[in-house]
Amino acid sequence: MEEKKIILFVVESGRKLISSIIADELNKDVLYQGIIVEDNSLKNAVKRYILKYIESPRNKFEAKISYWVKKRKKYKIHLWDEKSNYLRNKSVINMIYRYAPSAVVTNSHECLPSLIRVRKETGMNFQLFVMPDEMTLNLQFKDEAVDHYFVDNFDMRSLLMEDTKNNKDELISIEAKKISITALPIEDKYFNPIDKEKAFAKLKVPNDMEYIVIFSRHIGDDSFKEVIDYASKASFPYRFAVFCGNNKSIFDYATQKGMFVFGENADIYDVLSIAKVVVGRPTMALVKNCMALGIDVIAMNPLGKRERENMNYLLGEEIIKYAEDVTSLDTYLHESFNQMKNANLAPYVDKSAKLKIANNIKLLTKNVIKNEVVKKDEQL
Repeated sequence: MEEKKIILFVVESGRKLISSIIADELNKDVLYQGIIVEDNSLKNAVKRYILKYIESPRNKFEAKISYWVKKRKKYKIHLWDEKSNYLRNKSVINMIYRYAPSAVVTNSHECLPSLIRVRKETGMNFQLFVMPDEMTLNLQFKDEAVDHYFVDNFDMRSLLMEDTKNNKDELISIEAKKISITALPIEDKYFNPIDKEKAFAKLKVPNDMEYIVIFSRHIGDDSFKEVIDYASKASFPYRFAVFCGNNKSIFDYATQKGMFVFGENADIYDVLSIAKVVVGRPTMALVKNCMALGIDVIAMNPLGKRERENMNYLLGEEIIKYAEDVTSLDTYLHESFNQMKNANLAPYVDKSAKLKIANNIKLLTKNVIKNEVVKKDEQL
């Protein structure tokens, strides 16, 4: 029997959902195995290495790190600092030696340079794919050494094909044949008909009104407290509820305000099943799931450059709405609630997306000769 081809997904910590959907699809084929590695495991490997030898450096390189850390009186080092590049590359090399993949798929622009360098220096034979789980392109992903890109839309493809300068001030562009446009995959359950009564029963909430659900799951993010204050006093012919996941601060705050609160044990699918409108940060996972279910999204409090860029793209496509503050949220809900309609979502919501990407990966790795697995005691 032919040996399985390993497809390794190197993903940003906390951003493995989309890669997991593709890996699960690959795992249905007996000739393929999708494996997820979060980049925090690589970071932790580097940190453990550094902490172990700070006090007892074994060579000049470790002595320099020890001196650099002690001089700052901190047992801390930034993973992507120049002084830790060697250690990061070593962790990536050991990961490649351990799994001997036929392909590596990444959504981490921080890991991409190490993957490119390691493949070049070790001569390991694997394809390198980039699959940003966003609707806008981070130009740090753009590198001619990447074998294939899976992107969500034509704007991302155009940006890859344009001549742009890299960090070495060199003009680079990506060939069209190295780019596939595929909608970001969504879990199958979000394409199923919604059973509201079942969801109401599981969540143990009254079923006599529709709900506006405030999403505030990010631990340490209290930016939605003002929205919760507003919701607890608002008078509408529908109810507000809060989904906070593991965010205990928001859970306690919303509970004190007398709101319906769904914590870490609530299933997101059930929560979305009872929602007419969702108010929350414009994260791709939340927006995509709402798109599949036909739920309107009002974006608030985008966190960081990535969410802002995605939000601006989604606003331009008229897929979501944006409320800058509770005043504009109130105006929007009072004046426009019944007129809220999503744009044509067909290009963005594709039930077969995961199958298309998985099949494309299989096609691209069909002729890759499998590397030999390097035993752990032989790794660097």
